[in-house]
Amino acid sequence: MLATCEKQPLSATSDMVYRRRLTIALALLCVLPIGTLAQKADTAQNPPAPLGKLVDVGGYRVHLYCTGTGSPTVVIVGAGFSFNWGLVQPEVARFTQVCSYDHSGIGWSESGPKDSCSLRVSEVHTALKKVGITGPYVLVGHSLGGLVARVYAGQYPDEVAGMVFVDHAAQFGLMLGPLLLAMGKSPRVRRLQCHLEGF
Repeated sequence: MLATCEKQPLSATSDMVYRRRLTIALALLCVLPIGTLAQKADTAQNPPAPLGKLVDVGGYRVHLYCTGTGSPTVVIVGAGFSFNWGLVQPEVARFTQVCSYDHSGIGWSESGPKDSCSLRVSEVHTALKKVGITGPYVLVGHSLGGLVARVYAGQYPDEVAGMVFVDHAAQFGLMLGPLLLAMGKSPRVRRLQCHLEGF
């Protein structure tokens, strides 16, 4: 009877299965608490305070961050967040006033109506007026913000001293114009082409 109770050596296969199961169990014991802590930390954190001001533009607020002094005021209407310009804005602020903003629904801004270029133009125009920043402005349009800058200049030509385009979306569209014309059989492509020709 003692012979059957003795510890038998494990075969190589069963030893490998045992080690694999032990590794998985230990990994789960390590990962589960981390995931739980991450979820708890995420829900307990408050977002950082806005760098600038939240300005009411008609039932919702957009974030406008202005630094520096001088004229003309540089207004960044980029496609990204206001803090994306964190390296550029302080350098421009050395010689003039510069403002960046988060359009509705991104960054520190609240959600607003359905996004469009005309909505962004209205948001920037209203926010600048409400905080007392008068033109003329030098508009910096980054990506889709290039279209916003062009629409702004069309609507308020007396408020625009100049424009700077950084990776401008409309220029890309204009380069594609001949290709779109060749593909112009699709109604969707024709609408896109007509939209781009307007800029």
